[in-house]
Amino acid sequence: MELEKKQTKHNNKLKKIKWKVFFYLILVSNIFSISLIVGYLGVDNINKFFLLMLVIDLITTSVLLISLYAFCWHKKIVNQKFWKIIFILFLIIEFIGLFINQDLSNKELSKISVDMASASNPIVDIVVYMIFAVPMFIALYLYVFKSPNIWKVEENKQEKQELS
Repeated sequence: MELEKKQTKHNNKLKKIKWKVFFYLILVSNIFSISLIVGYLGVDNINKFFLLMLVIDLITTSVLLISLYAFCWHKKIVNQKFWKIIFILFLIIEFIGLFINQDLSNKELSKISVDMASASNPIVDIVVYMIFAVPMFIALYLYVFKSPNIWKVEENKQEKQELS
């Protein structure tokens, strides 16, 4: 029994470390995205809609990054209802954006560099996207729906207000 508890504790610690490594990976990716957007600002014939999609993607990823941070370090940021709305909203945005961005990015990359556009493979792009997006949404789901200790304080406050 004691050995099982130690092993469970060790496994949980390992999971937390993996999530924190993933957090830092996404953080670096976001910093790279900012530099990419700044680089695109210097291109004269860039499609404004493409640039807007990049900015929306950056905002989406940044908000998801905040939720990933809160999940990794067990922080309560805003409230659970807010994150439930964000979860549903981002699922919709990302699903739509996945199809819009793919076609648009290939056209825009060809304006900047023929090599970049020809190197872009739609299947590879979607797989790489999924490698990053799916864990982000899993973390958000776990943060919102499966982290009762984080939200317990909030529920207790609401119950006290209702009783008053």
